[in-house]
Amino acid sequence: MQKYSIKMFTADAAALLDHLNVEQAIVCGHSMGGVVAQLLALDHPHKVKKLILASSGAAHPGAYGIPLAMCRDMVRKGFEGYIREHTIETGWTKEFVTERPEIIEKFLQVRMSGIAPLENYLHFILARQEHDHTARLKEIRVPTLVLVGDDERHGAADQTHWDAAHHLAQKIPNAKLVVLPGEGHHYLATNPGAAQRAIREFIG
Repeated sequence: MQKYSIKMFTADAAALLDHLNVEQAIVCGHSMGGVVAQLLALDHPHKVKKLILASSGAAHPGAYGIPLAMCRDMVRKGFEGYIREHTIETGWTKEFVTERPEIIEKFLQVRMSGIAPLENYLHFILARQEHDHTARLKEIRVPTLVLVGDDERHGAADQTHWDAAHHLAQKIPNAKLVVLPGEGHHYLATNPGAAQRAIREFIG
């Protein structure tokens, strides 16, 4: 299997825009997709008109390789069990999980039906762990909106999505940060209106 990398994902995104004859786009990336969106703006600035970074960061702190805690959880819960539990823990507030279990289950059914094989997933994690373009954030010159849910300050990661988003907003020149009240990581799927208002205002 070819080694995955953020640069490879970014090259794919740029090639797709070329294939579709899209000279310039408003690019939105969520989580890992936001990392790709940032690098697209850095390596192909002429292709990006505006940038929307939803619950994303420029790097994933910690040692290279598969995180030990992730390995331990996968051994204990199995691959699919780990994905389900991690998705619930990071995706929504505890109140939302308790009050709207039918929405959570519907989301999980879609997520689990298209889950990548374990080998591919681990290559994806390695790509995430090995990438860092923090030092280049100051080079992003397009208007940038940074979104994050206010429940994303919690988590066991070395850096929460809350911390990562605030770091982006501080380091990208003239970036605008919008915090979405009562939202976890998966607001774009289960409560898109929370982000749509901010996105529409930003796009103009």
